[in-house]
Amino acid sequence: VAMFAMLYANFWCYVATYFNWWKFPIRIIPSVEDISFTANMITVPIAAMFWVRYSPMSRIKWAFLWTTLLVIPEYFLEHYTDTIEYHSGYKWYHSYLLWLISWFIWYQFHKWFYKDYAKKY
Repeated sequence: VAMFAMLYANFWCYVATYFNWWKFPIRIIPSVEDISFTANMITVPIAAMFWVRYSPMSRIKWAFLWTTLLVIPEYFLEHYTDTIEYHSGYKWYHSYLLWLISWFIWYQFHKWFYKDYAKKY
């Protein structure tokens, strides 16, 4: 799930860069211009694994909770720092929708990937 989530996040960053939806002016690795290394290589895979594995409530409530907890800091980072910049009509609610849908895509991938394992045990 972690590798799939990382690839999925990188894909969306490439799409966003192509359409100029968002930009990360401050980067940990200056030579990597089109993705946020910290978010896509560390945060997203860990969050996806945790979300898929541990769900103390219904999946939809869990998705709304995690999405809200991730988009609130993103909103403040976009408005009050130079960490992320939105362009071309991209707004915080687009990010909210993208995160919300992503949780279920990652969960479906997890179910598909482990379908044979679940049959054995």
